[in-house]
Amino acid sequence: MYDYETVDLGDIYDNISDEKYEYYQMEKLMEYNIKLSILSTSYQIFEQQLRKFIYQELNQPFSPVRTNEFSNVGINMKKIKELYKFVGCDLETCSHWTDISILADIVNTFKHGEGRSSKRFCCKVLNKE
Repeated sequence: MYDYETVDLGDIYDNISDEKYEYYQMEKLMEYNIKLSILSTSYQIFEQQLRKFIYQELNQPFSPVRTNEFSNVGINMKKIKELYKFVGCDLETCSHWTDISILADIVNTFKHGEGRSSKRFCCKVLNKE
């Protein structure tokens, strides 16, 4: 592709280095996105399992409480915690709650960007150090 008699070999080397660096950047960005996507999906599955379990408990045959639609039950972690407290289980007393809370903030920061969750996450991380 190059006429080696008129082209400086240093320019070719610079082009190769630039391409290599751009490829490395894209590879690292893809790795970062995949890891955060897996983390986000894992947390989402965990949250949905909590929702499903409390929904089933509230709608069992002997329960005096009935909810009509699953889509309206525990639409966020705050609501899920309230429902668990209602049935006598405080999720925040769980030995892993701090880790779960940090994971929730990481996931919400990843999904929504800078905001309330990112500030909470930074405060939690800074207080641990």
